[in-house]
Amino acid sequence: MMEATPIALPIPSAPNKGICTERHQQVHPSVEEFAPGKDQHRSPTECVARGQPTSKQMEWLITLGTMEGEDALEVLVREITTEATALTRSKLKTWERDRETNSSCLQFLYKINKGAAFRKVISSSSSRCDIPADPIISHFRRQPPSQTECPAPSVIPQMSFRKLPGENELLLRKISPTEVRSRLQRCKNTAPRSDGATYQDFRRLDPDGRVLAGIFKLCLQRGRVLKLWKSSRTVLIHKGGEAGDPSSWRPLALGAAMGKIFSGIIADRVLHWASKSGRLSLPSQKGFMPQTEGCFEHNFLLQAALDDARRNRREIAVA
Repeated sequence: MMEATPIALPIPSAPNKGICTERHQQVHPSVEEFAPGKDQHRSPTECVARGQPTSKQMEWLITLGTMEGEDALEVLVREITTEATALTRSKLKTWERDRETNSSCLQFLYKINKGAAFRKVISSSSSRCDIPADPIISHFRRQPPSQTECPAPSVIPQMSFRKLPGENELLLRKISPTEVRSRLQRCKNTAPRSDGATYQDFRRLDPDGRVLAGIFKLCLQRGRVLKLWKSSRTVLIHKGGEAGDPSSWRPLALGAAMGKIFSGIIADRVLHWASKSGRLSLPSQKGFMPQTEGCFEHNFLLQAALDDARRNRREIAVA
């Protein structure tokens, strides 16, 4: 078992306000014992407005600050994920109970799952794949055809790389609550992930991102990805064609929501570094670029080239 590395967590010390107990004060001296009263029951919104953690946040921050061993972090992440999953299930149960009588049910469904609301409007339910597991597994394990015999490209663009000052420190710096909040704000509230939680639930449980930042900070320090984040649940989406044909189904892997937030923050850093250091062939690179409609732009250029060839009665070769 590895020896725990002390870390500095963003736990504010504000006297006479909060929820810390005497036992917590003993194990974490940086947190002062707060006077009991109505301040203990502030809503998450009120706590964020005052720059203070909620009661749950304080509890988890203290656990992070006194954590020892590798398994303790897994236990804490599982506990937080369970809380988020409970919020999701509570919302879904409320919707199931009220959907026949509540006229605002569709608006509520739109908030938690836009795709489900759209399917409800057009009365189109998702198809379920009834193909046995063995043919499905055999189909998706099939190796794609070899591409080694394809000719080499006639032109290879020259790219000049440059090393940014302190780039290693920039890529591996501590993850801040601001980065967590920024990533959560950009996460679409899609269907529940493999752990049953949604991004919206983590925004409610950790509104200012300080708990998730502490967890991600430990992951970077230890150079480990939690086991909970390494598993996913695969669902099959019917993309048209014969329902009994495995090729008519597209696999979609749903990973853990918290792990997706962590990997998204790392991806943001790598994209910023690759763009600034010349690792991307900009402006030619269109795929997987934020705020870039790559398919739309390429389709427009292709259509313009075809129209020009027709208009001027010229030949055109498109590969």
